[in-house]
Amino acid sequence: MRFDPGEWLPLIGVLMIAGTTVVAIAGAWAHGRMRGMREGLRDSSRDGDTHARIERMERSLQAVAEEVERLGEVQRFALKVISDRALSAEEKKQLPHGRVITPH
Repeated sequence: MRFDPGEWLPLIGVLMIAGTTVVAIAGAWAHGRMRGMREGLRDSSRDGDTHARIERMERSLQAVAEEVERLGEVQRFALKVISDRALSAEEKKQLPHGRVITPH
């Protein structure tokens, strides 16, 4: 049996096309898998960054809240000093003993 190369040429062409298709599909699958893994790592690092940023924001907000409370205390003290100085000696005698606190 003798085979003519002309008979093998279409078979070789079909096998080459099939092989190229299989390699292309495997390469696309591998590329997609690697891309998914990279995005997963990026998302996990982003979640860690977000948690750290929230922690820093909470500490900053707590510090601001403490400063606002201190400012309120200073304002109440200044108002007390000003009101005490504004009252004359006669008015102090007319007030009941101690400070009168009115509801707000």
